[in-house]
Amino acid sequence: MTPKEKKFYDALDVVKDCFENSYSDGIDFANSNKEFDKDPKYLGIPNINFSLCEDDSERAEIYRKQRMERGFDDSETWSLDYTIARFILPRLKRFKEVTNGHPGGLSEEEWDEILDKMIYAFRLKAECDSDFDWKEGDEEKFNEGIELFAEWFVHLWW
Repeated sequence: MTPKEKKFYDALDVVKDCFENSYSDGIDFANSNKEFDKDPKYLGIPNINFSLCEDDSERAEIYRKQRMERGFDDSETWSLDYTIARFILPRLKRFKEVTNGHPGGLSEEEWDEILDKMIYAFRLKAECDSDFDWKEGDEEKFNEGIELFAEWFVHLWW
């Protein structure tokens, strides 16, 4: 097992233990120092927490409790479009890599082109600091990709 895989499985064990104990032992995860280590923000697994709160913020403790109680904190809603794009982008990329079909009425090449346009749109939102950083033509490409995402949303399965 690689170090990265070990870190991943160790983190999964922590999450599993967190849920098992929270339901069976009545542990108060929001108020226990031991459980601070189980805060999703610090598990070291990419793409499960999108908190925008800095650790030294006066709201950090409130947000930590929110993450422990519901898995995310209010800071993720500050720019929900950005948070959602950061969540969807890696999953959409992986979907394109592993999917083994395409919607009826489309060729594999047409489906790949549609997926590429969706990925481009989510990459623009997730990787640019603001819409003002976009190059000429990006807004049209973004709108096209988001419209395609809405149109083909129910076909994102394999």
